[in-house]
Amino acid sequence: MWLIPTILSLFVLLLPSGVVVYNPSEADGLFLSRLLAFIYPDMARNACGEQSREVKEKLEERLSALGFTSQSEADICADNLCKWVSEGERIALDPDALHKTIEQFRNEEITPLMARPRQERAEECQRIVSGLESIKDPKGKKPAELIFGVPEDTERTPFETGSYEMTLLHHAAERNDLPVIKQWIAERRNLDVTYNDRGNWHEGSGIHGKTALMFAAERGNFEAVTLLVEAGANIYLETSRPEHEGGHHTAFDYAIEGGNPRIVRYLWEKSDKKTFTKDSETNLTIAYGHFCSPSASAQPAREVVVFLLDHVADQKLAADTFWRISTRPYCIDEIQFLLSRGIRPAPGALVTAASLGLSEIVALYLAHGVDVNGLAGMSPLTAYEPYTSLGAAASQAKLNTVKLLLDAGADPNIQYHHGRTALISAVADGGCLQVHPDCEERLQVIELLIKHGARTDIRDRMLGKTALEYADQLGPSDPYLARKKAILSETR
Repeated sequence: MWLIPTILSLFVLLLPSGVVVYNPSEADGLFLSRLLAFIYPDMARNACGEQSREVKEKLEERLSALGFTSQSEADICADNLCKWVSEGERIALDPDALHKTIEQFRNEEITPLMARPRQERAEECQRIVSGLESIKDPKGKKPAELIFGVPEDTERTPFETGSYEMTLLHHAAERNDLPVIKQWIAERRNLDVTYNDRGNWHEGSGIHGKTALMFAAERGNFEAVTLLVEAGANIYLETSRPEHEGGHHTAFDYAIEGGNPRIVRYLWEKSDKKTFTKDSETNLTIAYGHFCSPSASAQPAREVVVFLLDHVADQKLAADTFWRISTRPYCIDEIQFLLSRGIRPAPGALVTAASLGLSEIVALYLAHGVDVNGLAGMSPLTAYEPYTSLGAAASQAKLNTVKLLLDAGADPNIQYHHGRTALISAVADGGCLQVHPDCEERLQVIELLIKHGARTDIRDRMLGKTALEYADQLGPSDPYLARKKAILSETR
């Protein structure tokens, strides 16, 4: 029935150009045969396609009892096979080619079958299912599990145990395939089976311990989430990954990433209201990012932010993470909405917006009482290098923003990171080797700072230099050298 030699002769491994040919071992060949054997349930469904509803329902019951679902298991197996081989010490298979081979074999088998008389098709349908039912396992495994599994002596991880392969439950949760999830639940199988992603093999990174519930939450599949949780899936399980890649994640964290407010609220209500606050800063930062994104749906993203502000984050956390939407000039409406809720951004938001020359956002923050002379990094990653907002704008030669800050009372002589002032940053952070409009603007920034009382005698703590001494760093190669020196020497 299984035509293994024919299947293997049809199975051509098409590899990406430049890849060494992969010769399947006997065990691998058996797995490929098993993979294509998943086409037979599809053949049975096609053969019985013209039968009565009762006959077709009975067919699905029989196939379900054997472990075959209504989706295309062959394609799911193909995805897993590509990962399975590439994670070993072998080359990667081409997923598209593998799927094409499966489709080719499916057509070659089903087309002649459907050309046969109706009665013969009905008989073939019953013969196929009876053949599947005849497969027996002393340990009680279903035929689908036997076909899907990897031989125990191949030293591979069985797909149905999770580990480095996604199970059918993971795929179903990702696709919101409720019949498959319900079948898994009815069979009392493990709802918390985990999937491990090896990630970048030479860096040893990757997510470990990702459950079907996490997949469903991340994809925004509310029905799958509720189905799994009500059936007993553990909402508190965490993935593990290197801290620099996000650390541990729960289903709630994935729900924030997915941006579905219904799932966020549902998981929160099902929780103890404490566990999910552990990563509040990260989650609010992510939610702010979705809230102000050209590709995000505005209303759901706003609902997630409002929910976090009302239930998870306090005012300080809300203010400290405000920098996330301070980098985007199209976020004015979202910023005004958050400001209307009484959130006063931390200095980091002002410094970030100033460094990018976003004068409209800077003006909003100043109008809402953000300290114009507050010190902060240009982002949380540079918090150890604090600037004033004026210093950040001057460093990047943002002339209009520098004007706005000076008019708002910014002090040009405050020393920040390494003892620098706005004037030193304006001079030291932008050397020019040719005439350019940006360099002209930087020269105007220097002149404006001088007019507003910037001192030229202050030395930084890094090299002990003044702004005038930094002006000479490129020597005669700088076409603006003489003008810079003239401006800086006027007040000496």
